[in-house]
Formats: sequence, structure tokens, C-alpha cells
Amino acid sequence: MITRTTIMPVSELLSQNVLAIVDIVNASKEVFIQRENFNKFSNYLGELALILKELSKKIGELLEGSTREIGRSLSLIPLESLGVCSSVSNEICQLCKNMMDASYSAALEEEAISKKIELRIQKGNIDQSFENNLVACMSEEFGMATDRSALNKEFEEFRSEIEDGRLRSIDVAEARKMEQIIALHEQADVATCTSPKEKQKRSAIEKYFAEGKKDCPLTLIPLDNLRFRPNKNLRKSIQEWKERNNMITIVSIKSKIQSSEEQEVLQSLGKLKDLCSEQELYREWLIMKDYVLVLIGLLGAKNRDIRTISLDILCILAKDSDDNKERIAKADHALESIVCSLARQIEESKLALQLLLQLSRIDAVRDVIEHVQGCMCLLVTMLNSDDPHASKDAQELLDNLSSLDQNMIRDRALGPLFELLYRHGLSSPSLRELVATIIMHLAVATCPDIQTSILRTFQAICQSPFSPDVRKKLRQTVQVLVQLCELNNQTVRANAVKLFCCLTKDGDDSTFLEHVGQRCIETLLGIIKTSSDMEEIAASMGIICNLPKDTQVTQWLLDAGTLEIIFTCLTDGNRNASYKRPAVENAVGALCRFTVSTNREWQKRVAAVGIVPVLVQLLGSGTSLTKQKAAISLKQFSESSAALSRPVKKPGVFSYCLAAAPETGCPAHLGICSVESSFCILEADALQPLVKMLGETDHGVCEAALEELLTLIDGEKLQSGSKVLSEANAVAPIIKLLSSPSSGLQEKTLKALERVFQVAELKQKYGSSAKMLLVDITQRGSGGMKSLAARVLARLNVLDEQSSYFG
Repeated sequence: MITRTTIMPVSELLSQNVLAIVDIVNASKEVFIQRENFNKFSNYLGELALILKELSKKIGELLEGSTREIGRSLSLIPLESLGVCSSVSNEICQLCKNMMDASYSAALEEEAISKKIELRIQKGNIDQSFENNLVACMSEEFGMATDRSALNKEFEEFRSEIEDGRLRSIDVAEARKMEQIIALHEQADVATCTSPKEKQKRSAIEKYFAEGKKDCPLTLIPLDNLRFRPNKNLRKSIQEWKERNNMITIVSIKSKIQSSEEQEVLQSLGKLKDLCSEQELYREWLIMKDYVLVLIGLLGAKNRDIRTISLDILCILAKDSDDNKERIAKADHALESIVCSLARQIEESKLALQLLLQLSRIDAVRDVIEHVQGCMCLLVTMLNSDDPHASKDAQELLDNLSSLDQNMIRDRALGPLFELLYRHGLSSPSLRELVATIIMHLAVATCPDIQTSILRTFQAICQSPFSPDVRKKLRQTVQVLVQLCELNNQTVRANAVKLFCCLTKDGDDSTFLEHVGQRCIETLLGIIKTSSDMEEIAASMGIICNLPKDTQVTQWLLDAGTLEIIFTCLTDGNRNASYKRPAVENAVGALCRFTVSTNREWQKRVAAVGIVPVLVQLLGSGTSLTKQKAAISLKQFSESSAALSRPVKKPGVFSYCLAAAPETGCPAHLGICSVESSFCILEADALQPLVKMLGETDHGVCEAALEELLTLIDGEKLQSGSKVLSEANAVAPIIKLLSSPSSGLQEKTLKALERVFQVAELKQKYGSSAKMLLVDITQRGSGGMKSLAARVLARLNVLDEQSSYFG
């Protein structure tokens, strides 16, 4: 009967021969004379060792075959006809089954691996084929752990054990035997936390020794020491072999991914991707072995999966370094092939977009991308992708490319961008805003003709139905407009100023405060003083008018001589009046920030320039907007008049002797007033123009005039101010405003009459003319207006103060 014990002497003999060969190989490597001959001798012995190991494997196969044949023969015995009892028969049947299922190859393979590992540890490098064979066998047989960080940690633990001296008592022979056991044990130990199979192996080994056995479970060689010791050198060796084997795989797989067999190409690319994802070392090998050119070539393959995996690998390589990005971008037809993938199905398109985004992060590559035909158009299309990640990547890539020169514009990017901007069905306002920003950035670096076209297009867009979205985003590009306003090209500058003015019309916005400083203000004032283009002058003045009413900004304007420039703009009669009107309107509007009653120092500076008489003149000759803004400034002046009016001095004794004429005070403020000192609108002769404005058809003009006139009856000046209004025939036009269709103007009129009719003289003189209009409001007006009208009627004694109209 053939048993394992009868085979073992042959296996052991072969193992001993291999060990002897290893010793000879080691010794031959240390010889310094006739080194070449000894090297050849060493190589021959190395090959002989492999042959002997193969013989050991064949013996295992012979043993397995013999066992199965015996089991099969035993199963042919007719046990029932021989009268064998059932218990014996069952045992024989089970034995037959076990023998026919017997397998010795795994144990023999482990023995071979164990000896190979020992050979590797004793010597080091043998040859690459031997190394590859070892790693492949170990990986397949034991499921080696490949986590580098875990192995590094254990290497450090092993070094610590050596330093502690715990391994110094082991001799060379014992170490060689222990490594054969640890080869199995350590693999189980590496995977302890993840592999149930490896846990089972370790448990089996521990049980084997716990039963009192003292020989190797693989070779049956007696062991002097049964302690389990971590072998860090072994693990290091295994990792080194694995890395070398993978590097050789990387080299060998290059021809396979260029095969005409699609399945082979896909399998090879999949393995290559796994290696790239594993560690940087393998990616460096891919670059060194010129895989970039091969992968770029595969982007033209008919098979979509081949193209997709190739793009995925290129993305992984591009993330490592700028050198890799440049290498990819400069490969023949690389960017053209990547852009072609942008137009394909979503998965491939997304990877192509990610790769281009990676490549665009360095200047040298961005300059190459700009020359690719069709790239910008495809990116613009992807902005509106249903996939949020793809849309975001497209946004970032376009933003990276938006600083390039006019060559990119020649790629007809503006057409698709503007088309996307005008698309009414565009789902995302934020996307529309982004497109506007991209176009605005493009305007900085392109030629003047295209800059002008972009700026004019945006001026038109600002008047469109979706202008709020675009204007909101464009306000964030004020820095770009500020740069364009400083250009020497007058056409571009003028259009930049006009768009800038358009964006400031929405009122105060903190965005402007970030980019509009003293330099910008000086640039705008310089344009007003030197430009021959009235539209550019008007727009520049419009920006100043619309800037946030910030104290610091106003002070910068004053320090830069803005008041003097406004005065010149308002009084210069040499320019065509029709072209001058917008500039005058904006100049008068700009004054409003300097005439606020909360800062009398600013008011004094405006009055000192001589602007008040000019404003009064404009009340009668300007456009409706000019009149309205002039009235607002004069109203702000008038709010300070009562406090600034100087009291009238009582005449002294000598005044009568000298027959000197006594000082006469202002009939409204009852003190000494002047235009320069108290900004009195009576002294400025503004009363009649204001009364006339009450009859204007423009509600804004009427309201501004009414508010200015009402400053005369503020506070304690009700009696004197009402008398002035009456003498100026202002009360009757005020009453007529009760029939105005403007609810705001009606409300202000009702509040004004409620004060005016507190004066008995005026109530008696004008009350009857107001009654019917007031009654009409109580019947047809809104709730709040009804109450106001009822209060005025109560002043006229028409309604009782307990009337339901007050409810």
C-alpha cells in the first residue's frame, strides 16, 4: 500500500539537494576570481534547483493519482455478495470516497513554495522568471495580503523585536525550518481581520501543535522550537516579489492591449486600471513605458468600453503631476481624441470632461486646449447637462479657459454661449448667470471688435425679460468692467462704461464697493472731462449717480473735484442740447448724494460752487427727470433752512436816530436767510417754478415739487409757511392733486392738506373746493386713504370725528 510516509523520503531527499544547491550558489557569488565562470555555474545550479522542485511536484501528482486508482479499485469489491456486515461496509465505502477525492498537490505545492521562499531569503535575487513564479504561486495558494501600509507596520515591529534581542537565540538551521511554518502562518496573520479562510488556517496550525506534534505539517521535518514568530523579512520579500511581478506584468501587458481581440484588450485594460489604482509606483511605470501613446490611440477604438477604460486610466495618471498632464496633452492627436469623446454617451463624455478639467489646471496645457476645434461648443452644450456633476465640471473647465486669448473666441464659442444665454427654456438661472460671467471674462482677453460686440450684446440683454438674472451675475464681474473702462480704445471703453452704468441702475449693491475705489472714480471723472462722446459722458455720470450712498465713496468724489465737474456739465451751453440731456439728468441725480440734510458741510460745499441757482433754473427748463431730481436736491437743502436761518436783530436806539432800514426776515423762516448760508428756496426764487411743477402730468415731478413745498410748513413754521404757500397760489394746485390716479401722490396730498387746514384762514378760503374730492375718496378709496380723507373732512367740520369712516 502506498502511503505518505513511503513517499516522504524521496521528497525530503529532493529538498535536501535543493538546500545544498542553494549553499553552493551562495558561495559561488562570493568568489572574486574567475567571477564570470562562477556566475555561469551559479545560473546552472539555479536552473537545476527549479528542475528538482518540479520533480517534487511530479511525485505529488503520482501519489494523488495512485490514491485515486486504489480507491476506485476498492469500490469495485462486491461487499454485499461477500456478506460483509453493514458497519464495515459503510467504513469501506467512506474510505473509497475519501481516496477518490484525495488531493496532495496543495501540500506539495506549499512545500515547493516554502523551499522557494527559503532560497529567496538566503540569497536575494536569482532571476526574474524565478521571482515571478514565486509571487504568482504564493498569491494563488495563500491569498497574500497586498496592503503596503499594513506590511510596513509589521516591518517596524520586526525591527523592534530584533533590537530587543528576542530572536538572537535562533540558529540558522532553526530559522530555515521556522520560515517554512511561518510562510503559512504569517499569511493567515496578515489577513486576520478580513479573511475567514486565513483565520481557519491559523487555527488549524495551532491545533496541530496543541495535539503534541513537533514536526512541520508540510515537510514532517522535526522542529526544535514551536514558538510562532513574525517573520517581517519574509513579508518584505513577498511584497518585493509582488511589486516586481506587477512591474513585469505592466511591461508584458502592453502588447495585449494593442491586440485585435477586443475581449483580451478589455481584460488587459481592466488589470492595468487596477494596478494604476493600487499605487503610484505602477503609474510611474506606465508613464516610463510610454503607455500614454497607446492609451490615446485606444480612444479611437470602436468599442465604447475600451475607450471608457482608457479615459479612466488617463484620468488617474493626470492627477499625479503636472508633468503627466503635459505628457498627455502633447501626445499626437491626444486632445482631439479626448474632445471627440465629449460628444459620445454620458459615461465616456463625463470621463473625457474630467480629463480635460485635469489638463486645464496648468497654463501650458490650457494654451493647447484652446486650439482644439469644437471643444468650446461641446463644453457649452454640457453646461446644460442633466447630470449635475458633468455640468459642474463643464462650468469649472470653461472658467479655467475663459482667460485665454482671442483664438478661443475664433472657435465660435461666443455663438453657442449667447444662444444658451438667450434660451428661454434654460432650466437654471444660476447656469444663465454662469454663462454671462464666462462671456464677460472672455471679453477681457480678446480683440477690440469682439469686445465691443460682447459689451453691446449685454447692453441689449439687460433690457430683456430675463435681465435680472443676467444683471445679477454681471454685477459680480464689475472688476472686469473697471479694467475695460481703463482701456485706450475709445469704442471699447465707451461700451464698457455704458454696460457698467446699466448694471448700477438696480440701486445700492455692496458688490460695487469691493471694486470701485478712488482709481475707478478718477477714471470716470477723467472720461467726463476729456471725452467727446456725450453718451460715454452720460454713462460715466450715471455710474457716479448710481453708486451706493456710502460715506467713503461720497468723500472720494468730493476730494476728486466732482462738484466742479458737475457744475461744468450743467452750465456748458456749447454742446448740442438733445445729446446733453442724459448727461444733465445724471449730473443732477449725482448731486442728490451731496445735498442730504444730515451733512450740512457737504451742503455748504455744493452751495459754495454756485449750483443752487442752476438747480432752480432746471426746475423750469429741464426734462421731467431733471426737474424731479433738481427738486429732490432743493428739498434736501430746504430741510436745513429753518435751523440755519439767522434770527432778526431788534433795532437799537441809534437805528431810529440814523433812520436805518430795519432787517426784514424771510416770510417762511422768520429769520435772515440767503442761498449760500441757509439754502432758502424763497431766496433762490424757486417758489414759482415749484408751484408750476404741481401741474405737470408726470406724477414723479408733481410729488417731488409737493414734498419740497411742504418743507415750508414743517414743525413750528406752519402758520408762516402756509401763508407763503397761499400767497404763491400753491394751495389750489395742491388740492387738485387729490384727483391724481397715483395713490402715493394722493396720500401725500391728504397729509399736506390736513396740516394746511389747521390754519383757520386757509380752511375758510380753500375748504369748500376740497370737500367734494375728499368725499369721493371716502367712498371709492382704499381703507387707509378713506381714513385720511375723513380726517381732513373733520378738519373742515364736514364729518364728526366719531364717523365710521375713521374705522
